[in-house]
This record gives sequence, structure tokens and C-alpha cells, in this order.
Amino acid sequence: MSYILNYYISNLDSIIINDINYNSMLKNWISSDKRIKASLLYRLSRDCPEISTFHRLCDNKGSTLTLFYLTNQSKVGFFAKESFDTNSGWKIDQCCFLFNLNQKQKYGKLKSDNIDNMDKSFYCANNCWPSANGLGCNLNTNLKHIYHSLEIDYIDKVFNNGSKILPSKKGKENEYEVIETEIFQIIIY
Repeated sequence: MSYILNYYISNLDSIIINDINYNSMLKNWISSDKRIKASLLYRLSRDCPEISTFHRLCDNKGSTLTLFYLTNQSKVGFFAKESFDTNSGWKIDQCCFLFNLNQKQKYGKLKSDNIDNMDKSFYCANNCWPSANGLGCNLNTNLKHIYHSLEIDYIDKVFNNGSKILPSKKGKENEYEVIETEIFQIIIY
């Protein structure tokens, strides 16, 4: 049993991640040498699609894994080691990364001495859904759409090739329709 726990995220009760290979990829991207346990905090199809519900269920929970399943069949998201909350603005999180499971690609945070770059991992506000730099929901919108901001000069300064996570038109904020969203608390031990 401990052999299996070293290769997969345990308790990943996901509708989106229905492939053991995706589970294994995520586990290795988060921490290849430690055990990881997941606990479902929020699921769009189960929970109220209101920002206040997201914050009530997901704030101050530590590390999280946010998954979006889109109508174009893409399975994308982001991992953040820092907690969601209602009033931080941009969070500093050098462990944060974006991913596209269909591409089998992780877009890691670039290392930088530039504080402006380090400050822009993901955004927290009382009127904001989960949003990493260049991928997520806009302020005061519902969780039926996410946006991929393709200001390449900006997103690619934060995440290594982050502009390639979804097919998008340069210089535009591209909208994608969401089928399902899940947010998991991630415990690394």
C-alpha cells in the first residue's frame, strides 16, 4: 500500500481527473518524493456557484490544487502552496505552477530577483474566483468561464511558457467555457 501512495495523490475524489496517469503526473509535479493527500473543498456541480461560497469553503486551507474542465475538453489548472483568502491581492508563491494535463505540461514559476515578477503568482480578493496569473476567473463573474490572458510579455515573465497553456490569440484575453471546476486542499507529508 505505501508503494502506491508514493506515486499517486491519495483521496483525489475528482470527476475531472479520471485517469490514474493524470493523478501521477500531478503528484510528481507537486512533490515527487513525499506523500500527498487531497481533500475536496469545492466542486462547481455540487456547491453554490457564488464567490462567497468559494471563499467560505476554500479560504485559509493551505496548499490547493485548482482544476478546470473546459468545453474544448482541456483539463487545466494551477497549484498554489499559499492559501486563498479575501484580501491579499497578488500572492507571492514560488511553488505555484500552471498545468495542462492534455498536453502533459507543467508551466513552472520562473525564478527571479525581480519582486514584480515574484508578486504575481495568483490573485486573492473577496470578489474574485480562483485566478493564477494569466489563467482563471475575472472579478465579479461566475465560474462558468475562465480567461486566459495572453499578454505574452507578462505571463511568460511569471510562468515558463505560460502563454502556451491554451490556444489563444496574442494580445487578447480569451474566454473558455467551463464544464466543471474542482478545488482540493493538498496535504504534503
